[in-house]
Amino acid sequence: MTTTRDYEINSTTISSLDLSVLNPSSEKQEIKMELFESGQLDITIEELDFSQKIRNPHKILLDDSPKIVKTVISGNTIKFYGANGTLLGTENIPIPNHSDLVKIIKDIGKDFSSEDINDVITTMQGHHLIDNLEEFIKDLEQDNNHLQRSSGSPITIIEQGDNFVTLRMPLNNIEPAMSQESVLLIDKTLNKIVGTRIYSNNQLLQSTFFGYNKGEVQSLNAIKTIQKIQLLSGNEIDMISYSKIDDMEFNLNL
Repeated sequence: MTTTRDYEINSTTISSLDLSVLNPSSEKQEIKMELFESGQLDITIEELDFSQKIRNPHKILLDDSPKIVKTVISGNTIKFYGANGTLLGTENIPIPNHSDLVKIIKDIGKDFSSEDINDVITTMQGHHLIDNLEEFIKDLEQDNNHLQRSSGSPITIIEQGDNFVTLRMPLNNIEPAMSQESVLLIDKTLNKIVGTRIYSNNQLLQSTFFGYNKGEVQSLNAIKTIQKIQLLSGNEIDMISYSKIDDMEFNLNL
């Protein structure tokens, strides 16, 4: 994954102090995820050198701290490594067990070949969102009409056209501790999520847009994120990230 970060400033009066912390960046990472039969998920993120790096137009203070070039998450522990393989730090991090996902993959493997399953999982967010989207929307409309007369619906249809449908969903549907809401833009032709927005108390916090490969396997290949950040002065600006995904591979051992 190659990611570039930049900033959108709508003011000509931004202070030098604020400007000094806005350093556009670009990085390339190789990401490896391993799911074991026990349900343990290990993740390794390694920084790669590449030529299209952003050159900052202004000077920044030298940072003598060692740069993290490799991050390894395994067994509820995250470890950070430097350029020479030196261990820079270790922290505990809760990683959910994925035994349920292992069981699903095994059950699917009884009816489909490893190649078939590879094609589906490699598509990631490029996989069809819902088997029958039109039927799902119709059922949701009926639920909304019923629940609007009672206590309100956890998922509501905001807008619908011939090609797109926009849904609003509280994030506590996914994580009970979260109070934000998410708005999902679904391409009805592709049957895929092409955009999301996250709100807190009706204030927009983040927008994300997804792009997909064309062809038989429409895998996720691009992500654009616009996120509001607060500067030292208290002013808010937009940080924009562009991510490009290449050379995705999936290996299944049943």
